[in-house]
Amino acid sequence: MVELVLIVSLLGIILVMVLPAFNSKPENVAADVQDLANNMAVARELGISRTQHYRIRVFSTGPPYQYAMERYNGSLWVTERTITLRSGVVFPGATLGLIAEFDTRGMLVTGAPPVFTLQNPAGKWVHTVTVNGVGMVDHT
Repeated sequence: MVELVLIVSLLGIILVMVLPAFNSKPENVAADVQDLANNMAVARELGISRTQHYRIRVFSTGPPYQYAMERYNGSLWVTERTITLRSGVVFPGATLGLIAEFDTRGMLVTGAPPVFTLQNPAGKWVHTVTVNGVGMVDHT
């Protein structure tokens, strides 16, 4: 009986250690979506408060997948910070190179409202961050 309890206990411990590996929902996607949405809002607010154009620009290559917050100093774009996505999160091809630029009133300068997509490599979990014409940020 003691041996049976020991075997069941060991199987339970192994199951607890292995089960997260089979969970297909990446925890990092939600955190990166929140970070991107927050950085969009910060870029918009900095544009208003500092009366300069600010933008979020997704790098056109990866991995590692990155985006930058940049400000326009009158003659060129200066990178304020670069953010790298967490492991297991990617920008799909349509998002690579995408830009959301805000003017000194916080309005979106780039043409159509950009939709930034983040997903896990398997493509099972997809989230988006959208910026509308007046600079408001929405994420799903």
